[in-house]
Amino acid sequence: MALQMTWVPSPNYTEGRYQNISRVIIHWMAGTLAGTDATFTNSVTETSAHYGIENDVVHQYVVESNTAWHSLAANPFSIGIEHSAAPGRLASSATYAKSIELCADICRRYGLTEADIEPHNKYVRTQCPGTIELERIKAGVALALRGEEMIENTQADWTRWSRLHRQATGKELPKERFDRDFVDQDVRRGIDLISNNDQADEDMYMADLGRRVTDEKWHQNILDLRADVTTLKESLGKEISTDAQKRLKAVKSKVDELAELVK
Repeated sequence: MALQMTWVPSPNYTEGRYQNISRVIIHWMAGTLAGTDATFTNSVTETSAHYGIENDVVHQYVVESNTAWHSLAANPFSIGIEHSAAPGRLASSATYAKSIELCADICRRYGLTEADIEPHNKYVRTQCPGTIELERIKAGVALALRGEEMIENTQADWTRWSRLHRQATGKELPKERFDRDFVDQDVRRGIDLISNNDQADEDMYMADLGRRVTDEKWHQNILDLRADVTTLKESLGKEISTDAQKRLKAVKSKVDELAELVK
């Protein structure tokens, strides 16, 4: 089913494009949809985007075949999407759901993936997209492109999340945490939430640190051994016996083996 949207034409655009569309740029409005409408329909502002989203409402300001003025150097090859959010007011779940739907639709039509969805501040020195959770949008788009849907807060989903949580942690998922953290979350984000264990993270970090320390010690031992071999070789001079040569070669071979083991 086609996305429902309202046409709110902006005079701020360049007709046509001289590059193929290869990116979707995420913005925040730092305000409301009404305020964004007023800004983009005013020629004095010289700014625009292709779309604006607030809850389940989508406004289109510039057709995709034209270049909106939203991200400087990225304008020729990108589609810009504004999201209703502001300092002290996060984007709603409905805004995220509609953004995922729109971004997935764009990706399908232009052969893009979630990796092609990028933040405004990659191209312009700005705080935008502010509090918009880019990874949440990308994860939802990835699921949508695979034909999976967002999980909603239903009894069946409560059962599903409880099972996943129990498998991952060995503990029950409290209903109040489900209501607070898992409503409208996609599977990938949900798994992240389930597996968020500070102690496990700390243990993993320490294990990795220990491995790196051990590797450094082995590396230094090998350097020391090679230095000893060189010193021995120099001290023996040209009159080194055949037996000594064999032993020296054996030592060098052992050092090389150790070097291979710790690569």
